[in-house]
Amino acid sequence: MSRIPIAAAKRIAHEYNLDQVVIFARKHGDNGTEHVTTFGKTVEDCDVAARMGNQLKRYVGWPEDLCTAKPARIRRKERTAPSEVETPAEALFARNRIDIDHHVANGDAK
Repeated sequence: MSRIPIAAAKRIAHEYNLDQVVIFARKHGDNGTEHVTTFGKTVEDCDVAARMGNQLKRYVGWPEDLCTAKPARIRRKERTAPSEVETPAEALFARNRIDIDHHVANGDAK
């Protein structure tokens, strides 16, 4: 079985107006194999879809080292700024924290 490209999952997402797609494919028999492909519309959706794919792999018994996939968009971000990698929730908190600190420093806080 050839690998299922992310583009195939992306086409499904666009065609059916979905935010996350997880494809689990299996060929049984002596030359059997399994494959998981995930797609997420945003970086957050990519992360969620990858975590779902990893959990599915664990459930069917894949070795743990194959159950830690990260979306390419997150891997690229980690390579470019490893000390500044944060989850979208952490980024939102940091932006709000800066806003609060700014208002307190300027005496605007109530």
